[in-house]
Amino acid sequence: MSVQQEEAIMAIMQRQTDVLVMLKTGGGKSMLAIISTTLLQSKEGLVLVLPLKSLMTDWQCKLESMKVAYQVFNPSVNQGRLRMDINLILTTVDKARFASWRTALAELNETLRITRLVFDEAHLVLLGQHFRQSMDRITNLRGDDMQLILLSGTIPPFSEGVIRESFGLLSDTVAIRQNTNCPELEFILEQRCDSKLLLAKATHLINQERQTWTVQDRGLVFVTYLEDGQNLAAKVSCVIIVMNVFTTLCLIHRQSGHFIMAMKQ
Repeated sequence: MSVQQEEAIMAIMQRQTDVLVMLKTGGGKSMLAIISTTLLQSKEGLVLVLPLKSLMTDWQCKLESMKVAYQVFNPSVNQGRLRMDINLILTTVDKARFASWRTALAELNETLRITRLVFDEAHLVLLGQHFRQSMDRITNLRGDDMQLILLSGTIPPFSEGVIRESFGLLSDTVAIRQNTNCPELEFILEQRCDSKLLLAKATHLINQERQTWTVQDRGLVFVTYLEDGQNLAAKVSCVIIVMNVFTTLCLIHRQSGHFIMAMKQ
């Protein structure tokens, strides 16, 4: 266990204030919720709120592989009632806005007091609050006398204040940050430009990178629009595969000499 994990566990279990935990990928953010659940006092519960359906699947697989008991809030099952004998409750941020969720939580609190709420991938609120209603007024998730614990691996220091304000964190919130720098990555920042110039810059960068690759190397190129992907494919001799994904994805295969692109329809 890392120093940051230990510090976070101590702050969570002391429950004196909110906790904002920023650990790198693979830094053990998930274990904070799992360990905290096992350390809860009798008749205490923990809610884990997930902003994406895919995260729900990931968490369920993880908990089942570790044999950790949990329940998922489903308003269509048993009239949305929650079990009193399982202290880890999973819900999506969308369902946490339902009146049935608030009712189920109030009923559960009579027997199993929910003392902590964990929000995974908290940075997604910054990306979704302007087009996802469930991400707006996120402060309403917190119940009375409930500690709020935010987990993320991608909150830069300059965004921390916005996160605190968005969730309504307490003024003395404990912030725990781990160095998330990846020394193997290089960021090349360019000024905004039109599509033609952007295409020329992307083509030059890709061709330049390919000269240094070995047969084991791979690359990823994301583009916003299908037309941009098609134009880039033509410039760098790509094989194009169209898939229904959020962004255009270009997989560069050095050994075959081809670029394989998956693009949004």
